[in-house]
Amino acid sequence: MKKNTLLSILLFPVFMSAQTTILQEDFTTYAGTANSAPAGWYFSSQGNYTTNSSSGTSGPNSYKFGLNNATVITPRFSSGIDSLGFWLKGNGTDALCKLKIYESSDSTNWLVLDSVVPIPTSGTLKKTGLGISTKWLKFIFIKSAGNMAFDDVKILQYFPPVANFSVPPVCKGACSPFSDLSFSSNGSVNKWHWDFGDGSTDTTANPCHLYQNSGTYTTTLIVSDRAGLCDTFIKNTVVYTRPVSSFTFLACGGMDVCYNGNSSSANTVWKWYFGDGANSILQNPQHTFAAAGLYQTCLTVTDTNACSDSVCHTISINNSVIEPEKGKVTGLQIVFANGEVFIGYLPLHSKNTIELIDLNGQVIFQGATGESNYTIRLKNECRGIYLLRVTNEKACVVKKILMD
Repeated sequence: MKKNTLLSILLFPVFMSAQTTILQEDFTTYAGTANSAPAGWYFSSQGNYTTNSSSGTSGPNSYKFGLNNATVITPRFSSGIDSLGFWLKGNGTDALCKLKIYESSDSTNWLVLDSVVPIPTSGTLKKTGLGISTKWLKFIFIKSAGNMAFDDVKILQYFPPVANFSVPPVCKGACSPFSDLSFSSNGSVNKWHWDFGDGSTDTTANPCHLYQNSGTYTTTLIVSDRAGLCDTFIKNTVVYTRPVSSFTFLACGGMDVCYNGNSSSANTVWKWYFGDGANSILQNPQHTFAAAGLYQTCLTVTDTNACSDSVCHTISINNSVIEPEKGKVTGLQIVFANGEVFIGYLPLHSKNTIELIDLNGQVIFQGATGESNYTIRLKNECRGIYLLRVTNEKACVVKKILMD
């Protein structure tokens, strides 16, 4: 598997900045004798070429494979994600000649790595990947005719990407952004595979994922870079339960509405939006509206895990001054929300008859009170325009209201 990975590396030489040369030998000081052999190298027989035509790009001098089964073994090198490159050229070789390459992690047990057959008769650079635990290489020349020049041996070590990601506090039922923080010194990360631990996957760099249930999930990110190298990062993701928000309200004087916020979480940050551009961070604010109309009031609660929930209600504010007979009922306040009509600032100690009338003239609700406010709780009435009639012994007021 590592060989396949490294072979894919060699297809992208432009991205090979993240590499270290861990072994390099160009035989420039080798004179074809045992006492001039490079340190740590084993040669079963001695011999060299001294011409440019039989040497690699490093210059005139190369090792000469001249005998059948002539063997060369490298010094020990550090294992990792490595690749091998070397230059060779056959001089008078035929189709039966070959160079066999072996790799080993202990210099005792050898595995076949590759084979070059036939030997090219023009100078050629060969490359192949090494096993992850390889520490030695052995080259054996199988001779049928001629000799072979061997030069410019180089072993490079490559560094895989480092996978990593971050995610803000994850809340049940909310789309949470996962941010890729992976790094590759081989160019750039270009493939991602996310496993969120709940049966869902994704292949984009920075996905947004929604967990349907709270709990702890094992999230896995596998990345690969443009060199074909991979890395995996695994982290537990805690999914928190979101708080549940709600609120109630009532008229509390003039154009004022008093709100009462509720949250299922004990530790809550409150944020109100009253629909007229104003807001509040109190749990139970009081707000004064400047004009009558329909306002969508929203409450957002956020708990200590940064999970939030919002709820909105449309409130009808109607505090126009009404001039009834003899001017005895003024400043009547009407608030409609959640199937209820709240009527404030009724004359105290008067018998106020309250009626809700549809546009066909049918009375669909009737009640009476001597208090300063009254609430009509509706059940099956349709949305639309209705007339609210308030009558006492001194006045009769009719007001059109919209229920939506």
